[in-house]
Amino acid sequence: MTELLTPKEVARRYGAPRDFVYSSLQTGRLKGIRRGTRWLVATFAVEEWLRLETADSDGHGEP
Repeated sequence: MTELLTPKEVARRYGAPRDFVYSSLQTGRLKGIRRGTRWLVATFAVEEWLRLETADSDGHGEP
């Protein structure tokens, strides 16, 4: 079952800086759901985002 997390929970659970989580949401790099002024992020979207960020930092981005 998919779990929905707030950006603060994403930062805490995955050890990412909170500002980086928010900027990734705002730029569309991390897919999330905007509910008024709040964001919700599915765990599968976080895992995909982390995989892409890790690949980019290694210099092996998507083809």
